[in-house]
Amino acid sequence: MRNPEALKIGLFLGYLFPFLTSSGQPLAAFKTPSFIRQDSIEIVRDRWGVPHIYAPTDAEVAYGLGWAQCEDDFKTVQEMLLILKGLNGLYRGLEGAKTDYVVQLLRVKEWVAQNWNTALPESDKKFLEGFAAAINRFAQLHPKEILVKKAFPAKPTDVLEGFILGMAFLSSLPEAFTRVLENQAPPLSEIRPMGSNAIAVHRSKTVEDETFIAINSHQPLEGPFSWYEAHLVSREGLNILGGSFPGACVIGHGANEHVAWAHTIAYPDNYDIYRLHMHPRRRHWYRLDDGWKKLEVWSIPLTVKLKGGLRLKVWKKAYASVHGPVFKNASGWYALRFPSLFCVNPPGQWLRMNKARSWNEFKRALEMQQLSSFNVVFASRDTIAFVHNVLIPRRNPAYEWKKTLPGDTSATLWNPVFLPVDSLPLVVNPRCGYLFNANNSPFRVSDSADNPRPEKFPAYAGFQTKHFNRSYRLEHLLKLYPKLTWDDFKRIKYDTEYPHDSLIFLADARKLFQLDPAKYPHLADVIRLLKTWQWDRCGDTSSPGASLFALGYKRFLEKFGPYYFNDEPYRDVDESWFVESLEYARDHLLRHFGTVEVPLGRLQRLRRGDRDLPLPGLPDMLVAAYCDPTPDGTLKPWAGDSYIMMARFGPQGPSLETVHAFGASARPESPHYTDQMDLFATFRLKPMTLRRTEVLKTAERAYHPQ
Repeated sequence: MRNPEALKIGLFLGYLFPFLTSSGQPLAAFKTPSFIRQDSIEIVRDRWGVPHIYAPTDAEVAYGLGWAQCEDDFKTVQEMLLILKGLNGLYRGLEGAKTDYVVQLLRVKEWVAQNWNTALPESDKKFLEGFAAAINRFAQLHPKEILVKKAFPAKPTDVLEGFILGMAFLSSLPEAFTRVLENQAPPLSEIRPMGSNAIAVHRSKTVEDETFIAINSHQPLEGPFSWYEAHLVSREGLNILGGSFPGACVIGHGANEHVAWAHTIAYPDNYDIYRLHMHPRRRHWYRLDDGWKKLEVWSIPLTVKLKGGLRLKVWKKAYASVHGPVFKNASGWYALRFPSLFCVNPPGQWLRMNKARSWNEFKRALEMQQLSSFNVVFASRDTIAFVHNVLIPRRNPAYEWKKTLPGDTSATLWNPVFLPVDSLPLVVNPRCGYLFNANNSPFRVSDSADNPRPEKFPAYAGFQTKHFNRSYRLEHLLKLYPKLTWDDFKRIKYDTEYPHDSLIFLADARKLFQLDPAKYPHLADVIRLLKTWQWDRCGDTSSPGASLFALGYKRFLEKFGPYYFNDEPYRDVDESWFVESLEYARDHLLRHFGTVEVPLGRLQRLRRGDRDLPLPGLPDMLVAAYCDPTPDGTLKPWAGDSYIMMARFGPQGPSLETVHAFGASARPESPHYTDQMDLFATFRLKPMTLRRTEVLKTAERAYHPQ
């Protein structure tokens, strides 16, 4: 083979049987299901371009949401579809083919096929079908925007597969793959350490007699896991505003007329690794108890786009044991087992959460246990609650589950029967009047007298005990106020200061401020600058110390790797790590700016289209910004504060304010591509409403999807 790119692909995938593939068929003639009546669906775009979708049925609302998402970001909707259908290699080449392999190895498609007819009620199937129908209809009418023709038509099962795969993405799947492969291949996605904030304050602790909640997830600013704001209203009980993902048919978190909730990603011990005892002579056989079993072996077809428009089809072997997918590395054969891959109806649970009218109804939805790794902070007029809402299998307590487990005994092979919600860390209406979570331990989410006690839960659950700068800071700030005003609450959300005993990933940051300039004369000016900055530890745009810290923090990320949220002890790292981080920061600033005294607002920029704004915030700060360097030396945020909602529940119902990092549309030609950036970068929010009469007062247009 003379094509060097094809040879490289072949070497990565192991062996190949190449041939040129066809370009696929055009989107087949598509008919919208009879239960979807487009003329009964109304999409009202408010002055910010946010879609407010009104329809008689939930399924028709789903159609409207799918149509609106395609109008605003058809490219990202398709990118998720390509991943689900194993066609990412046709779009992204070799890197996409790696994702295709992992997705097919997980066999989510087969899992959905097994459960579609028995595990989902007909109403949920119609809901998914309505959403998929909108994507197909949009593609049918906009063929020039299709990325890969073979991706269509989208099926309702594809939508469900996306939720199940998303549960794995947002739990610890990338970390598990990286550990097993010993970093010999990249994780499934580019998900990197980030976080989320959620805060609820009961009306007994507020001056205004209103219950407050801050919904502040730290997701990527763009791509399949970026937030899309929408308002969904049906005659079957929906009236909710909040954040969805492109390609997702429900509100992930937000507020309806009665309740609101925020998610933060949780990090319990939510996957297991097994070392298989392979037969010394019989290929692909492994021991289990007193006998031997053969691995399932099959070939995964991968189609890869080459330069010049050529396409290469290859097959790569895949393996599975009774435990789950199997990998071979230099140390042997290993299997993985994920609770998230036993979910069958995550969108059905979210739909019921979207409709909940009280804490009791909301809790009944949680008891479906279809969401694998999310904390929940809940608020209504009279109730605030925290749930460490994770899937923990009932494991054999005789084993150390955070370590690699023996795969030759069924004693370590758990069934998908999980601890019920009432057996998880749970706090309802704490006496102190507040709850918070910033991806920290479920045992420190309120005042000490109200927190769950670790000794009440089984050790095999592996519940997290680690805390972060954001959680320490929230704990400190919430204790300062006997009662909070709404302005106090906003100030807490937009706090830009680290706690005094701050951390850099797993290390005590105080060492950074204790470096001796006489010992490191080449860093004397940088050390003096940091010592001056140490007294406020703020991430505002005027601070040059914040620029040094932002760059040094990134260097720590590269050293510590992908295990930021692991529940391991904080490390007493060598002083040389801090020195190296400062050297990296100094060299970067001198190379690109000619000085080390660069205010954060000059270094860290929020850019899109023709907009270019200074951006406050730092990693693991309540105003969070996770950035990568660009060719001109500035830092561009890829994750952090992205979609924010702040809600207050008074006697007349909720009052809502929100903001998106960019705007409602991902299309550069749209006026809503960048129209929220000024608000976002200056800590302002836009008023939003659940009342149709109020929506129509500022509506740009109202129309029916096609």
